[in-house]
Amino acid sequence: MSGYFPESNNIFFPASIECFKNNDDLYAIPRDFSNLVLYYNKDILKAHNIELPLKIENINDLQHIAKKLTTPEYFGINSEDNPLFWSYYLASNGGGILSDDVKSVIINSKQSMEALNLYADMSKKYHIAPSKSQIGSMTTAQMFINGKLALYLGGRWIVPKFKETISFDWDIAAFPASDNGKVYVDASGWAISSKSKHKNEAVKFVKYLASKESIDEFAKSGLIIPARKDSIFAIQSENKTAVPEHNIIFTDMLKYAKPTPVNENYSVVDDILKEKMQIILESNKTPETVFDEKTIKKIESLL
Repeated sequence: MSGYFPESNNIFFPASIECFKNNDDLYAIPRDFSNLVLYYNKDILKAHNIELPLKIENINDLQHIAKKLTTPEYFGINSEDNPLFWSYYLASNGGGILSDDVKSVIINSKQSMEALNLYADMSKKYHIAPSKSQIGSMTTAQMFINGKLALYLGGRWIVPKFKETISFDWDIAAFPASDNGKVYVDASGWAISSKSKHKNEAVKFVKYLASKESIDEFAKSGLIIPARKDSIFAIQSENKTAVPEHNIIFTDMLKYAKPTPVNENYSVVDDILKEKMQIILESNKTPETVFDEKTIKKIESLL
């Protein structure tokens, strides 16, 4: 798509463009980008005398705040077995699952294991995140809605639901990230089949879908964060009372964001990771023993 959209780098947030590149070739035009943020219950934080807006330096600081926010009535933060969520802890700590060039496995690195142990400790050792049995038939998003979670790590897609159902004051904070510890960003967009018999017409249609007029319409529901720079800033300036108040955090985080390293076999890798995290969270086994040499070699065979 590079030749059809030479102006793309000037129109879209660079991080969203990078999500669709391979060897500097652009394969899709972004509609929106997705990163995870920390949603927080303002009422609970105020009750614990935590200063707002919430700012968190690193994952150890996050664990400390979640401990402070945990009471018999509610948990400090959510815990998920889906790698989409816990990979943020690894990346923030300078580690990750796969290297940025997707040529090696780094989940067994020192930085990754430190983060995995911290993540497991939240539910197993300190009980500041709910276990699977404590979540029951609910989702952790529902627990946040019901006031049973002080902090919830989630994506933009949950905003419309929160707007409809939450009765307390809430806002968002950035997941801790820096030059030394990144966060991940993913994107959705439009591509054209190489077998298309009407490529020129398809390009025109994609140009319309990617236009400011079209993206603004997609963004009205609050479901997405537009990949177009002019769309997001126009929406923010037009709706100063929008919830969450600090919408700008989604774009501010892009300065420390990088695309999630994936390849054509990543869905299989993802299944392995989820299975292993379930073992870690639901047994006495440690990340070091679960991600043993055999598991690492299995993931390496998929690269």
